[in-house]
Amino acid sequence: LAGAGLASCGERLPDRPIAYRGEYHYDAESAYLVQVGVEAKICIQGADMVPAVQPEFSASGGISDVVVRGILSKPGRYGHLEACSYVLSDAELLGVGERRPRE
Repeated sequence: LAGAGLASCGERLPDRPIAYRGEYHYDAESAYLVQVGVEAKICIQGADMVPAVQPEFSASGGISDVVVRGILSKPGRYGHLEACSYVLSDAELLGVGERRPRE
C-alpha cells in the first residue's frame, strides 16, 4: 500500500499525490479516513466524498471502503476538534467499495 510507512518511519513525505486505501468514517459531525494498517485518522480536503456516503447512514454514522489520492501533510492536529493526525490535501476520490453502518 502506497504511503503506509511514510508517516510512521519519519521519512520525508512526498510532495506529489499518492493513493491511499482505507475506511472512510463519517457521521453528522465529522469525517475522516483510516488507512489500511495505520491507526491515525486522516482528514480529507478537496475531494467530493458524497459518492462514499450512504444517505441512510449519514446521520448515525457509516463506513465506506475507499481509495483516495492526495498529498499527505506532516503529522499534526487537524480537522474538527483536531481529531486528525494528518490531512490529505488536493484529494480525489478514486473508488468506493462496500458501504455499511457504523457499529
